[in-house]
Amino acid sequence: MATEDVWEVEHLSEFLERESPTEEIGYGKCSLLSVTWYMTQTSPHSSLCGSTLEDETEIRHWIMFYLTRIRGVLPWQPLPREQLFGALKELNSHLSKRLYVSGSGFSLSDILLFYGLHKILINMSYSEKMSLVHICRWFDQIQHYPKLKPFSWLWVSCPKTSL
Repeated sequence: MATEDVWEVEHLSEFLERESPTEEIGYGKCSLLSVTWYMTQTSPHSSLCGSTLEDETEIRHWIMFYLTRIRGVLPWQPLPREQLFGALKELNSHLSKRLYVSGSGFSLSDILLFYGLHKILINMSYSEKMSLVHICRWFDQIQHYPKLKPFSWLWVSCPKTSL
């Protein structure tokens, strides 16, 4: 491997480590995306990762969108309200013609965004929720998903809308 190649690989790995949100797990840091992806792929629910490469790519995109634009790279340091609402408006626009965040069915990105947005939506006023009607419609649909019934205590009151 040429010296230039080694330099590029080192800088790329530094960039990825700096830009990719990580969590302390066991003996070191690991990307939340990597852990959830691995756990889902090795479970009986591997379909949550999509059935095509295009689906997988879109699911990963929206998980990273959540981790970097909604949760923030530093989870203990909340994003400024304007920045958060900018990301929510982008997600709202994306959901304006879709039932699910990624692909044509329920996926890992729906699960992570659902749990990530719960704390945000539960603290929003009715008028704020009305400005994000597509997120609210999607959220209401996901919270009524049969496999999430054991978590019904998480339910958030959402304005009734249609696609």
